[in-house]
Amino acid sequence: MNPVSTATRKYLTASLMIWILMLPLSAQALQKLETIHRVADVSLDTFTSIPLENRTPLILIHGINAEKEEYYHWAPFLNYARRDDEFQRRFKIYLLRYDTSKDLPLLSENLAVLLDQFSNLHPGVRYKVLAYSEGGLLYRNVMHNPEINAQTDAVLTIGTPFHGSPLAHPSWMREQFKNGHPMNPVRMTSGLVYWVTEKKFPGFEKDFHWDNFDCSLCNNPNITVFPKAEQDYKAFQHKFITYGSFFGSTDNSTKYLLTRLANSRSLPKERHQARHLFSKHFIFSLVENNISKLPVVRRAFKNPPDDREKLTAASASMNALPEQPDSNSAPLMLYNDGISPISSSLWLGRFSDGLALEDDPMNKLWGTLVALKNNTSARLFPSLDHIDLIDGTTRTRSQEVPDLLNPNESPRPIFEWILNDLKRQ
Repeated sequence: MNPVSTATRKYLTASLMIWILMLPLSAQALQKLETIHRVADVSLDTFTSIPLENRTPLILIHGINAEKEEYYHWAPFLNYARRDDEFQRRFKIYLLRYDTSKDLPLLSENLAVLLDQFSNLHPGVRYKVLAYSEGGLLYRNVMHNPEINAQTDAVLTIGTPFHGSPLAHPSWMREQFKNGHPMNPVRMTSGLVYWVTEKKFPGFEKDFHWDNFDCSLCNNPNITVFPKAEQDYKAFQHKFITYGSFFGSTDNSTKYLLTRLANSRSLPKERHQARHLFSKHFIFSLVENNISKLPVVRRAFKNPPDDREKLTAASASMNALPEQPDSNSAPLMLYNDGISPISSSLWLGRFSDGLALEDDPMNKLWGTLVALKNNTSARLFPSLDHIDLIDGTTRTRSQEVPDLLNPNESPRPIFEWILNDLKRQ
């Protein structure tokens, strides 16, 4: 055996041994979960056996299809948080598990009962919530309960589609499936995935239906994204901190966004990573481009248009700026994390009262974003897709990301943003 192959074999063997040895360390860092409450399709687990005492309960709520994963996809965050001594002193972590194949209204009712049990166990104790994706919708629903609202100190949501997702927009999906040859692998795979999603998650289309950001489509009977009128959220929406992100935008569109926000920050370029080819990140890369092309439905269309002619007519033009991106791209959809446009994940509808007379959803988007500058109730991160937000990764060579709505704050890892916001409240 020549020296090169021997060295290669030793390197691979050493790497494998290190990887194997790290497994028990990782397992020891995170502890076994113990279920303390269970109601129908929801349960609450305690992460450590340490008594609550004077700590604040922090309830972590996962997203769709994560209930069967280890620690419900919270392992990266838990490993990061255990290194923060102040966070460990101040919080005791609980993990909520729920059956994501069930409809949100039913899950919301069950969660309200479970939280009532938890409050009876800890009377007078206020808690905080960290929710990812669908988990934010679930908790927003239970906040309509005055008692739960009173017991909730703050809610931080990550990539939650408060205004729904274009992926649950049937008219758009039908248009996507029409493109290309019927035997095109991408078209066939997309159709199959959507069919499986509808079968596995029967409430997907209804629970995640896009409401056009300004709720001009809310009279559609398929929509449960807003089960109550927008004004009903005034009692608790101030308790929410919403995280949104986007990736894959062209240089011009990113410059356009920064110009509208009067942000002079220069952003690192995204890099193509091998992990995208064999993971959910790659799927997001495919979807993100198509979401960006979804025309914005004007208020005049009270129901989602079903034909291409109306969809094309619904595209809106943007105000002229030097860095304006392609006018055929709707900025309302252009900036998204592969699942949720930033207008949805930031829950911008709750900030748009001053623009109530503005009929154009895109003008409302820009007006709301500009008004949110230096408002820490919403944070906007570039170069992160929907999974990056929960994995703590980025699409650049740096793990530190800036908040474009709060340029005076220094860039930091996404998990550091979360820890800081939880501790500052």
